[in-house]
Amino acid sequence: MTDLSDYLAKWKHNIGGPYPECIASADYLLADCVNNLDRNQHLTSARLFQTGFGSWRASVTMSLAGAASQVPATLRDALECTLYAFVCARDTNFEETWWKREVDESAKKSMRGRTGPLARAKVILASENFQLRDSASFLLDTLIDFGAHPNVMLFTENTEIKENGENVSYITTLLGSNEARDGSHLISSSVAIEMLKIYREIWPMRFDTQKERAFAEVIGQSKLFMNFHHSKNYEAES
Repeated sequence: MTDLSDYLAKWKHNIGGPYPECIASADYLLADCVNNLDRNQHLTSARLFQTGFGSWRASVTMSLAGAASQVPATLRDALECTLYAFVCARDTNFEETWWKREVDESAKKSMRGRTGPLARAKVILASENFQLRDSASFLLDTLIDFGAHPNVMLFTENTEIKENGENVSYITTLLGSNEARDGSHLISSSVAIEMLKIYREIWPMRFDTQKERAFAEVIGQSKLFMNFHHSKNYEAES
């Protein structure tokens, strides 16, 4: 294992590399949405969405650096902040309880399990936009499977196995391969798309025709990058 200075030097080198157009477009549109949250009645929701955007950008930074195994945890925070923003915009009683969670034990208990923010968000989403509820749930589960919790799939992109006779060595890498970086960009673009969909549900009047066109472009570019990524992996395996 190298020391921190060497790790940071590699991080600095990697972060100057290219990133797909879908990430640049998603960042531009998310930033535009964040900058369009002044003077609205959902102050808590706006602050949560801004924080989620910060986590999303942090995940892109880690993707560029090659720290793929750490990306799902940060992306999960980005998506959960956005879901919290949604439920606070829809349920003012819930929003008030959420603010009390650090000073009121009963409020803290109500924020867990089947009465927590994510459960409440899914219930409301299901009543308004069933497809968005399903896609958000699927994406959260995917993030958890691939490292937002320390699950087995966490090791898929950061472990190298070497066999030498009867001995087997497992090498864990903190900065991964170009393929792992591409995979991180893919899941980052998926989370960005989900965040934009939820933003549109909370603030439909602020998601104007220009943003709709930009959103369609993000989706199209993400599909192109996904196809490119899959074709590159197929060629590598052939």
